[in-house]
Amino acid sequence: MGTRSSRLFLLISLFILVTDSFFVWLNYISSRDAMYESLQDELSEAGSAFNISLDSNMDMLVQTALFVASDKRVQDLFLAGKRAVESEDGGAGGEVSEQIRQQLYELLEPGWSEMRKQFNVRQLHFHLAPGALSFLRVHQREKYGDRLDEIRHTVVDANQLQRTTRGFEIGRPYAGIRGVSPVYANHESVRLHVGAVEAGMSFSQILDLLIRHTHFNYAVLIKQQELQHRVWSESLKQLYAGRPPVAGFYIEASSDDEKSAQLLSDQSLHPILFDERKIYIQNGAEPLAMIALPFYDYQGRQDPNREPVGHILMWRNASTLIANFNKSFNNNILFAVAVFVLLELILYLGMRRVTQKLESEVKFQTGQLSESNTKLAHRNTALIHSLHELKATQKQLIESEKMASLAGMVAGVAHEINTPVGTSITAASHLKDRVVKIRQHFVRDEMTRTDLDGFFNSSEKACDILLSNLQRSGDLVKSFKQVAVDQSSLKRRLFDMCDYLQEIKQSLQPRLKYRRHQLEVECESPIELNTCPGVLSQVITNLVLNSMIHGFGDDPDQSGMMCIEVTSVGDSYVRLVYTDDGVGIPEHHIDKIFEPFYTTNREAGGSGLGLHLVYNSVATYLGGTIQVESNPHAGVRFTIEFPRVFSHHEDKDDQ
Repeated sequence: MGTRSSRLFLLISLFILVTDSFFVWLNYISSRDAMYESLQDELSEAGSAFNISLDSNMDMLVQTALFVASDKRVQDLFLAGKRAVESEDGGAGGEVSEQIRQQLYELLEPGWSEMRKQFNVRQLHFHLAPGALSFLRVHQREKYGDRLDEIRHTVVDANQLQRTTRGFEIGRPYAGIRGVSPVYANHESVRLHVGAVEAGMSFSQILDLLIRHTHFNYAVLIKQQELQHRVWSESLKQLYAGRPPVAGFYIEASSDDEKSAQLLSDQSLHPILFDERKIYIQNGAEPLAMIALPFYDYQGRQDPNREPVGHILMWRNASTLIANFNKSFNNNILFAVAVFVLLELILYLGMRRVTQKLESEVKFQTGQLSESNTKLAHRNTALIHSLHELKATQKQLIESEKMASLAGMVAGVAHEINTPVGTSITAASHLKDRVVKIRQHFVRDEMTRTDLDGFFNSSEKACDILLSNLQRSGDLVKSFKQVAVDQSSLKRRLFDMCDYLQEIKQSLQPRLKYRRHQLEVECESPIELNTCPGVLSQVITNLVLNSMIHGFGDDPDQSGMMCIEVTSVGDSYVRLVYTDDGVGIPEHHIDKIFEPFYTTNREAGGSGLGLHLVYNSVATYLGGTIQVESNPHAGVRFTIEFPRVFSHHEDKDDQ
């Protein structure tokens, strides 16, 4: 195959490779998402299993508390204890309260031992209403008399609402799952609310059950700060002695203490597990898939806005899942490579056959094209030569148009200067005659005071006439000189637009006054520009001449009004609106007026370059835009917008 065919083959091969790789990548993403979705479902099921088991055990604790609260002997002793505490100044009470407390303990102790063995209940606690005043901890006989209103909200609500409550709470000795039932007692046929009894247990039984029925490991993590605020200091030391806190968490219960501590010690996992709550796969010798779900205490379940007191960490071995994923991915790669090789072989054989046919066809067509190219080359040479001549002619005509405009201005200014110069000559001649006469009177000694006063008066008037007319001539020359110099170059300079428009107006005045036309300039100074003033002068001059020739015609008795209105457009642009009240432009001409050599007055010497020069100057040398609006017999309106500061590349050459 030739060079081009080889390049085409490589491009198509590259396209096939990219497409094949894209599908492999797409399949990889799809398989990975499916794996994560499968893990998500499994972890969701594991979380649901934990919550179901938790709810089941809390219901069991409520039933246990109800069972204890329904015993009439417990009710009577609890009521007697409440009255004894009230009569002995509250708190832990006195001697009578202690006797009743001992009787209640002895009544419950045999059944309590049996509950611990069969149901793993580790806490049985009696609280006096209102609030939560500890009367008897069956599981910790020596601790009683302390108020727990700030931390035992299950008990406070049970006493206040007089209904059962359940949930996880952190107590004085340790944290655990609670089930609370209010306790009532009958006295003289009156049912009295005494307080509440609370049954509690740890998470160990829940985790043991879950491990036997799921593939997951669990760990209940409690924030260290939550324990420090609620648990007795001596009890906290005992808890930390058995399980030291790791990275701000206390492992309340776990199916694998060592693995739980190892995972918690990896600080890089915390943002993913605890903040973003995403599934994380930890690679290694034993890949693990894990997630941490927020865990709320009793108050957190009542108020969703409260922060969780900890997390339920769940993980499982993901070796099989990842191995299956990698195997599927490798199979996809092998299949993609096989497809790529097969397609490359088909492509190579097909292109080789097509290339052979094309080469023979190309040879035949090349001979014909070579002959045609030779003929076209001769024609192109002739056309290029003609195009260069046409551009040179157009450039000469445009320069001639500029010079014709400038020559007309020169003739008008020269004619305008004749009057003040002639008046000045007459005044100077009169002054000379007066000087000769006064000198003769002085020589003859015939000069009187009256002669001298007359000489002074006539001399002063002659000087005034001279100064006035010479000043007028100087202003005309100055305006013409500045405008003429600007029109003959493309140099950029800093100038005030309003003042410069007045100079242009004054230079055009000789051509206007003999035709009784008026040119008004509305411009509020200062509008400072840094651009080519000569281009601006050429644009205004051509617009005025266009109005005089085409807008007002040859009738010397017709007077016309032309107006230039200048406004600022923001801080960077200027808008110049030129209008006249002439005959306007027919609709079928208006789209062609800026084309070179297009004129409707060629019999009167129109070149068709005036408005083309205006358009080209505005676009090229002022960096602006020009638009025209007109209706027959309603005048014309040119709107020009250009920047205050603009530097054309030819300006650098002029400098």
